[in-house]
This record gives sequence, C-alpha cells and structure tokens, in this order.
Amino acid sequence: MRYTITELNIDFEDDDFECPVLEQERLYREAAAREWTADNLEALKDAVSVYTGFNVSHLKTTECSD
Repeated sequence: MRYTITELNIDFEDDDFECPVLEQERLYREAAAREWTADNLEALKDAVSVYTGFNVSHLKTTECSD
C-alpha cells in the first residue's frame, strides 16, 4: 500500500542526545512530503523510524489512490 503522512510524532531524545530543532523540522518536512510504500501501518512506522533514525511514537496517514 502507498501512504502519505498527515500526522507524525517522533521521539527525538535518545539517552543523552537530543536532535537539534532545525534537524527535527527538516525530518518532519521530508517525511510528510514523501509517498511511502509499506505492507501495513506498523511496517510504515518502522520504515519512518529507520528513515529518521528516531522512534516514531504516533503516525496518521492517508492511503494514496492510483
């Protein structure tokens, strides 16, 4: 299935590191601008986590039509 992201929450803190705000904003923009392909929403959440390098805590999407 193909998805676009309409709402996204990412945990940008990792142990003693926090992603800089400008980098957070860039990652949000890039993730929202892409069309994602995944088998299901859990797989999409995993793909976005890999793409950003941070855990996705919340995700809302719309399915893309052909």
